[in-house]
Amino acid sequence: MTKLHPSFEKNTINSRIDESLALCVALKLSYHVFYVETVNHFLILKRWIVKRNKLDFKLKRKTFDSGVLHNLRRDPL
Repeated sequence: MTKLHPSFEKNTINSRIDESLALCVALKLSYHVFYVETVNHFLILKRWIVKRNKLDFKLKRKTFDSGVLHNLRRDPL
């Protein structure tokens, strides 16, 4: 069984959302992160895409390896 990086395991929901926003910026994605949840050693970013001049929304899912997210983290230390 793959174990998550210790700093990744102790992250709160809010900090994970902040990191996923940074990931979206890094990948130049025009998505707003709706929420993030961890499943095993993967992150599922669920993004709402707002269509221009329409009220309907689409939910798009993309899975990233947690290592990719960890490499893009900005460590305050």
